[in-house]
Amino acid sequence: MKYRATVNHHRSACEMLQFLQASSPSWHELYQQQSQEKQRYFTSFEFITSWLLRWPVDVGVSSSFLYKNENCVGVTFFTQTKNTILGVLKTKTLHLCRSGVEEIDKIWPEYIEPVLAVSSQERNEVWAYWLEEIMSQTGAHQMYQHVAPLDSLMSAAKHVSRSRCIIENREEGPVRFLSEHKKATSSLRRKMSQTSRRLDLTSASMKLAKNEEDVLRVFKKIKEWHLDKWSGTDTPSGFENTLFASTLKKELLSSLYRDGSQARARCYYIEHDGSIIGGTVLLEENSWAGFYLAGYQPFNDNHIHLGLWMHVQLIEILSSRGMLQYDFMAGGDSYKSIFSNRNVSHARARWVKRSTIYSYLLLSKEIAQKFFMNRNSSDNITKVKDKKEIV
Repeated sequence: MKYRATVNHHRSACEMLQFLQASSPSWHELYQQQSQEKQRYFTSFEFITSWLLRWPVDVGVSSSFLYKNENCVGVTFFTQTKNTILGVLKTKTLHLCRSGVEEIDKIWPEYIEPVLAVSSQERNEVWAYWLEEIMSQTGAHQMYQHVAPLDSLMSAAKHVSRSRCIIENREEGPVRFLSEHKKATSSLRRKMSQTSRRLDLTSASMKLAKNEEDVLRVFKKIKEWHLDKWSGTDTPSGFENTLFASTLKKELLSSLYRDGSQARARCYYIEHDGSIIGGTVLLEENSWAGFYLAGYQPFNDNHIHLGLWMHVQLIEILSSRGMLQYDFMAGGDSYKSIFSNRNVSHARARWVKRSTIYSYLLLSKEIAQKFFMNRNSSDNITKVKDKKEIV
């Protein structure tokens, strides 16, 4: 099979969206041609549109199409940033499905992979060819692929010939496969019972926001509690970022009227005596649901565990709807292990072009860091926080 890739540069995200909407086959059509396993909320055209429409107009972006025997089988987008190394060598970096600007990317998309409608057997090899073509056509020295399934990254790395893959920022992604039973621990059962008794909660207390008024009420409360909880910490709330808040609100409202797509953002909330005391945002695609964020009314009572209570209810609700996965997504927070029965490892890949002065300098730096991490702390060497692997 013969493949070829094209790259198109656009002055803004809005210009690219117009270009993609006029393309045939469309992003959405190619997305639907993928296996359900690869149809992930963050690469749905619905989410991409909600997010990119809020990008600043001065952020240039590029799209790329992949053709197999002259039939279009893939589409993705990326941005470019430029900097220097050692203050002398100019470098170009690509950011797959991201802007490369921290404030814009704080929507934290995960499962970052191209939309690629080929068989699962050839997918990773084809992506390896495609990413190297993108780097070649743009003259890039490296490409970042953030928060993607580690297995896919490692498989693609076996097929690259003009670049090296550096694996960074490994994170566990606990998942609850809903068809597989997991017995609740005695501690969880006790906390559930305490919470239900203290607040007189039943399964009917957990509700889905089904109209704009309810969505906006729940969104307002989640935002308020989330900001309060994370204020002044090392990881402040995403709601401090206006682009994050406006994109999420748009997705929640648009999802109420979304036809012909399984990609939806939903608000669930806990109601007590006519008031909202907790809420969460789930991202859904086909039979997959991802836990995105939540906020709860604080209680000065260590026998109330609203977060745990909510997750138990959500597992029951999703199971009754025929969903197959409840994904806690990247991050190994301890509470996730209470509910999960499998793990999906995530990581960031840095695809680095071979045979350039830049790549030799970069790879030498990574090798040195890897060596130092294996040294004992008594050597007075500061260990690198994020372990890296050169594939």
